[in-house]
Amino acid sequence: MPIRRTDRKGQSSWFGRISLPSGKSVEKRCESKRGAQEWEILARSRVERFEKTDTVSLAYLAERYLDNVQTRLSRNSYNDKCCVFRGLLQFVPPTTLVSKVSYARMEAFLDQISKEKSGHRANKYRVHLVRAYNWGIKALGLPTPNPWTVERYKEDKHPRYVPPVADFWLVFDCAEEEEKRILLTFLNTAGRMQEIFRLKWEDVDLENGRLRLWTNKRRGGREFDWLPMTTDLSQTLKAQRVLTGFCEYVFTNLATGTRYISRDHMMRRLCTKAGVKGFGFHAIRHLSASILDNAGVPLAAIQEILRHRSSHTTARYIHSLSGTKIALNEAFRRDRGQNGGDETDKARGVSASQASAGKVSQLVSHFE
Repeated sequence: MPIRRTDRKGQSSWFGRISLPSGKSVEKRCESKRGAQEWEILARSRVERFEKTDTVSLAYLAERYLDNVQTRLSRNSYNDKCCVFRGLLQFVPPTTLVSKVSYARMEAFLDQISKEKSGHRANKYRVHLVRAYNWGIKALGLPTPNPWTVERYKEDKHPRYVPPVADFWLVFDCAEEEEKRILLTFLNTAGRMQEIFRLKWEDVDLENGRLRLWTNKRRGGREFDWLPMTTDLSQTLKAQRVLTGFCEYVFTNLATGTRYISRDHMMRRLCTKAGVKGFGFHAIRHLSASILDNAGVPLAAIQEILRHRSSHTTARYIHSLSGTKIALNEAFRRDRGQNGGDETDKARGVSASQASAGKVSQLVSHFE
């Protein structure tokens, strides 16, 4: 809608004004209100043709999409998307029109990623790019259907190495005092690396024996869960509190006064010193799940400790077949179905239901 403005000399003029898809506004000074209205009609028609003919460049799509998701995703997820577009813009010139980036061209780019890195990485890139184009369809009017839906690549999946319990304690015995406190915290909470290193003292309730872990792994944004502390963990954190004093974070680099970001070098050094096969912090999370499973803790309780939304995810963390072995023994035993078997099965079912009725706070003793 035309607007009227007065300049410094007191002369008033009419300006035509339209909004672009980018959110910016464009104005033009006109001789009259009618002239401003005619210019707006002409300018809007040009914008519509601009959208329909898809003159959006690849760089423009990347910039708009990354700006849009920056406030919605965690920093790591945002950085992953930036890495994907950085690689694409090195393969395809940034000024290339999105309509010119065909299926074949996108497939060639992902083929290169698959060869240079892995099929798993190519599939990750594919997901990010497909989502970016789908967003462009809604926000920028890109033509449909999405031409970047390249077929998935073959992935050679290898099982994650989970150290034996004995290897963990060998590494523990080689560690310094603060390193031992870090290792015990990982083992007793089954926490992720960033969850532990972002742990603040305001998240630790020593009086009630619990701590709060924050996660960005859920779609709803940053969320937290309270977990009970074992006796060992409570004593460990009390000792850490004395060391850190008034620091904000539980595990703080006292030399710099900042929290730890990653201590993978610590794990490599300790594993080498202990003479065991190398493993990292996330392997300890898997080890915690296996310890609970071997102790007979129900899957639902392990899921609650690991803070998974799906039990299928939790099942991938359990690296033993203890429950399956018991079930097979029961199913194929010779005397099954003979007299008295029904009564025995019923009694066994009652005891199993009683064993699975405990709270998570009663399960922490398995780590001690």
